[in-house]
Amino acid sequence: MVSTWHAFLLTGFSRQELWLATALIRGRMKHCCLHYQNSQDKAVRSRATRMLKNWDHLFTFLSHEGVEPTNNAAERAQRHAVQWHKICFSNQSDEEVNFTERILTVIRTCKLQGKNPFQFLSQVMDAAFNGTPRPSLVLGAP
Repeated sequence: MVSTWHAFLLTGFSRQELWLATALIRGRMKHCCLHYQNSQDKAVRSRATRMLKNWDHLFTFLSHEGVEPTNNAAERAQRHAVQWHKICFSNQSDEEVNFTERILTVIRTCKLQGKNPFQFLSQVMDAAFNGTPRPSLVLGAP
């Protein structure tokens, strides 16, 4: 499945071709899940049952643009928070937790919007000191 996904990314064939190219492996996976939903092993039975229950959603990446078969995007989004946590030896108070959540959210939002986080935070500080309206990260706001 993964090799077919990478071939799709490299060659640019259509979503319909991707769907057809993965039909055999999807069929085999479903057959295995149907077989193992009656397994004596509780963990195997549970996994197979859960996969069948969510079957329609397992392959969303095959038919919908922007959906990936891995959670790499989510892991990349959390990377800064994990690094911050390691460097700062965790948070010692609720105030530190709140600050960390907010500053990392601002930094990530700025990057997603193509804004410079340092420049944005400088504008926020200038507004606070000058009593002027703060800049906004809400899309469409001035």
